[in-house]
Amino acid sequence: MKCSSSACGRIARLLSIMLAASLLSGLVSSFAARAQPTQPAPLSATTRPPAEELAKREAWRAAIARTPAPKKGCFTAVYPNTAWQEAPCSPPSRYPNPPARPKEGGHGPIVGHGVGPVGNGLDYSAQPASGLISSAVGSFDSVAPATITETGPWSAGGPPPPPPPTCNHPPPCRQPDTTQTPNAVVLPTLNAFTLQLNTRPFPTPACQGVTGCQGWQQFVFSQNQCKGPCVFIEYWLLNFGPKCPTASWTQWGNDCYINSESSIAPAVPAAQLQGTTLTGTAAGDSDTVVLTTTSGTAMATVAESVLNLAQGWNTVEWNVFGDCCDSQASFSAGSTLVVRTSVNAGANSLPPTCVQEGFTGETNNLLLLEAVEAATPHTSSATPVTTTPVPGSGATFPAIVFAESNAAPGGTLARCTASAPGQ
Repeated sequence: MKCSSSACGRIARLLSIMLAASLLSGLVSSFAARAQPTQPAPLSATTRPPAEELAKREAWRAAIARTPAPKKGCFTAVYPNTAWQEAPCSPPSRYPNPPARPKEGGHGPIVGHGVGPVGNGLDYSAQPASGLISSAVGSFDSVAPATITETGPWSAGGPPPPPPPTCNHPPPCRQPDTTQTPNAVVLPTLNAFTLQLNTRPFPTPACQGVTGCQGWQQFVFSQNQCKGPCVFIEYWLLNFGPKCPTASWTQWGNDCYINSESSIAPAVPAAQLQGTTLTGTAAGDSDTVVLTTTSGTAMATVAESVLNLAQGWNTVEWNVFGDCCDSQASFSAGSTLVVRTSVNAGANSLPPTCVQEGFTGETNNLLLLEAVEAATPHTSSATPVTTTPVPGSGATFPAIVFAESNAAPGGTLARCTASAPGQ
């Protein structure tokens, strides 16, 4: 079929445009494919990956948690990359994770005997044989059963609870129940929990010479406190008095707290606690919290060292607790967690001491088999839990290991035991 010169010209131009569009589309698709980071295949709770791949992921988790971020801010990394990529920070959590108040008036861990619920002063903490802690790693050697679930109260994004009243002088001072938030609907929420690495209260220049004041610091993963999951650092001035040092701090009774900016994180269901780690590091003028997950992602928040923790960190508590505000994390019946708290205290490679004390006001509904006296090393006289440390999740550092459970009484849980590196 013949066409006029003008018609043929229009057809030729149309074909040229279509060809150019096709080529451009292909180039854009190719560029997008190269620009899109390769996402690791998530680990299934029911299908275990090959042992070689599992070992590689575990080694990556250890490597990225020990890799310093280049500066203060928020960062992310995706397996198998071991370099941090800067990411936007999110606003600080509005919520407090208050200190333990097991005794009416003031602060202080429960020292002596007890079984639970774990939290609000009752827990096992790790204390190095000598020296100060530069970093600590919280992980779980095992989580059972595979169908484990957890629920906790959450106010559906409502305001934080009102602070307790201030005192005219340092405690004792009666503190009200802060678990109920007025004008907010508190609902049982699936996977409403925090993971916390908590220091023991310590002297800090931030107290500005106030008698009885101490610093306290928390490295936190929260499921809900940042309008979704996040990792951040919470700083406290305990017993500072009825007026905080600056408007940046939030008054909480006679205490003051301030939260760092946060890094957005993926949700962590209870069934994926094994393989999830939280690392806290104090170094010079900065503090770092790192979350690594079973999906092969890592998030870090690096903040100004508000309290100078590196000069006073001598004990650390690690566990899973309620999501803010003295709340409780409730695990399904028959749940058992084997908890590992690893500490890096420099050249000291001796196993740390199991100390029965805790520091946060949040709790869970699990029980310790039996308590140990404060500052007394322990080996188990009960039938030990069969457990293998998770390589790459802190097992290269000395640790304490203990079990907590709401299974039927008469089980074979172990006491808190010290563990040398790799054990």
